[in-house]
Amino acid sequence: MNEVTRFLSLLLVGAVVLAVGTASTAAAAEPTEPGLIVELHEDGSATVTLRTTYDLASDEEARAFTDLREDDDAREKLVEKYKDRMSRVAATAATETGRTMQVTNERIELSTSGDVGVVALSVQWEGLAATDTGRLVVTRPFAGDFESDHSLTLVGPHGYDVTATNPSPDSQTENRLTWQSGTELNEFEVTFASSDAAESEASGDSTDTGTNTPGFGIVIASVALLGAALLARLRE
Repeated sequence: MNEVTRFLSLLLVGAVVLAVGTASTAAAAEPTEPGLIVELHEDGSATVTLRTTYDLASDEEARAFTDLREDDDAREKLVEKYKDRMSRVAATAATETGRTMQVTNERIELSTSGDVGVVALSVQWEGLAATDTGRLVVTRPFAGDFESDHSLTLVGPHGYDVTATNPSPDSQTENRLTWQSGTELNEFEVTFASSDAAESEASGDSTDTGTNTPGFGIVIASVALLGAALLARLRE
């Protein structure tokens, strides 16, 4: 089995992965760090990124990265499998939350930075976050059933502030929050608010959306299985 075939086989595992990103400001900030990135937009949609890295100083990993870069068919199959899995998760989430959801704009990007090769699979997810008068609330799938061996980064839209978060992130830069691998996320909930909404909330004029805003409402039983496999080194 060659390196490209081995890489593609990871996506054929019977598991569900939720991740995302693209060449967005969130992904560009730390372009050589593997992980899961969710970049929210004002309408509740998100660019969700699964970023995998290769150590190009290793002959084996450099060969795998080169094989993937030079094989158009392999890249096409990889991104189509990724979109298909994300679409299934979105369909379940839409049923549970009552929100309209759709996965579009799938793509794969390969880049290098020094001795690091980066593969980024991304999709645009419509309706990922619940919205309410200048607020975005993110709960599931991170609440309850999400597991990952890698960091989770959540980024709010420009002009939005973090008004509530549980659990506290391991690091925060303005509206960019990161939880390291192994963090307990059973009661995960993060609220972003625009400047006007945040001021209204501070003055006591806002309506509490915490318990009335539906989250994903889906069970992702095997996120860790595929997520960890994709982000692991491609070795036998």
